[in-house]
Amino acid sequence: MGKLFFCEVMGHLECLVGLPPEAYLDLMAEGFGPEEVGLTVRRAGDGGFFKGDPPVRMWGELLVAKVDGAEKYQVRISGAEVKRLQAAGYRDLDEVRVGFEKLPHTSPSRELCPDDFDVNR
Repeated sequence: MGKLFFCEVMGHLECLVGLPPEAYLDLMAEGFGPEEVGLTVRRAGDGGFFKGDPPVRMWGELLVAKVDGAEKYQVRISGAEVKRLQAAGYRDLDEVRVGFEKLPHTSPSRELCPDDFDVNR
């Protein structure tokens, strides 16, 4: 279970899926780490207007970010994948269920460092 956060980052739209700590720990126990993963995104509720909608399959990146000294666990979705989510009717702050699968061709991502944000390079 997670929550969608759509945000503008350096001129393009991204979506972060906030994960509860226990969900991230479960993923780590299954062998996941900070890496690109296959995702299956569904609405959290099973009823209402969107009942029966198929899940949206895409890729994303598992991340851990420190905000005010606390670790925040999230999935980052960007580019055309964000547009696919929006086209399927997903909106900011929607509660979602996310399925994860390992991708055979990816390597673990690296931690961001201050130089990554230097616009004068």
